[in-house]
Amino acid sequence: MSKLTFLEADRPLVKSFSRDPEGNLVKSSYPNAYEFTSHDFEINTISEFYDALTLGASRGWCLLKGNTTRPLVRERRAGSTQAATPTWWACLDVDRSPPGVSLSDVCELIGLRNFSHIIQHSASAGLVPERGAIGHIFLMLS
Repeated sequence: MSKLTFLEADRPLVKSFSRDPEGNLVKSSYPNAYEFTSHDFEINTISEFYDALTLGASRGWCLLKGNTTRPLVRERRAGSTQAATPTWWACLDVDRSPPGVSLSDVCELIGLRNFSHIIQHSASAGLVPERGAIGHIFLMLS
């Protein structure tokens, strides 16, 4: 069993995008949040990993790389993690791909065809077409 931790705040922990009056893309970074509540999930399979990612995203939570050392309930997270603790999953962050290359194509190109993985398109996917495919590829490590 492996633990997956999400953080919840008083506002959704997501980027947002809009257009200004001239039609230019305006990106709002993740909101500043100071108090968090942690949510832990026990993960055994890639399907459970996917289900937890989907639930966390639907609630506006952010995925924490690693875990908290104790449950957080509406409090600061400073000192609640240990950076050197090994993790059981990896996230490949794809910030740009050649035109016409999808995240599935990226998986194929880097040899993940026969490995279970989860593809998550970025919130800004498709907003700047010249950036190509952008998003995350999640893998469980053994």
